[in-house]
Amino acid sequence: MRPVASRSGQFKPFTMRIDQAPFSDVNVRQALRLLVDRQQLINSALDGFGVVASDVFSPYDPGFDKPLHRQQDIPQAKSLLKKAGLENMTVTLTTSAVATGMVAMATVLAEQATAAGVTIKIHQVDPGTFFGANYLSWTFSQDYYSYAPYLNQVAQLTRRPIRPRASRSSMRCSNSISARAPISSPRSWTRSTHTATRSPVTPPRASGG
Repeated sequence: MRPVASRSGQFKPFTMRIDQAPFSDVNVRQALRLLVDRQQLINSALDGFGVVASDVFSPYDPGFDKPLHRQQDIPQAKSLLKKAGLENMTVTLTTSAVATGMVAMATVLAEQATAAGVTIKIHQVDPGTFFGANYLSWTFSQDYYSYAPYLNQVAQLTRRPIRPRASRSSMRCSNSISARAPISSPRSWTRSTHTATRSPVTPPRASGG
């Protein structure tokens, strides 16, 4: 038996609350997107088991923007931070070991950010704290999702109220999607990777959905 890599639908974004400083400034958000070397992040934090993403939904989604590609651009990132009046900016990134590679990704991002004069302080918390009362309140954070078609999520948001006969698990799913979908939460997502997982040849299984 030998392990093989299979692409999953899971993605791991860095999230920024756009209603809180400094990410309320679009120049700062764009600068963060431009200072990331996504392939290096995958190679260093995920042992190469991932696919570069460009801040949009999974490649499996019918609405995926295939022509969109983001490249690291340190001079432009610095220019945007200067425009925002936040040269040599310091921010805190909240992370947790809730998914493979997440803390390592935060560490690599912090290292990359120094090239643009940005200091990222890592604030690692336990999973219970991460998904606790402050889950939607972290100013700068991370998350992970399994793939679900974007329009299906929008459709779920329009279903009010939740049907009484819905199971507890489906209700949790609806509440989670409602709370985390970008159209209902003031957060900006920088998706750096779509991850791949290792699975045995027999039986052939793909993680994610």
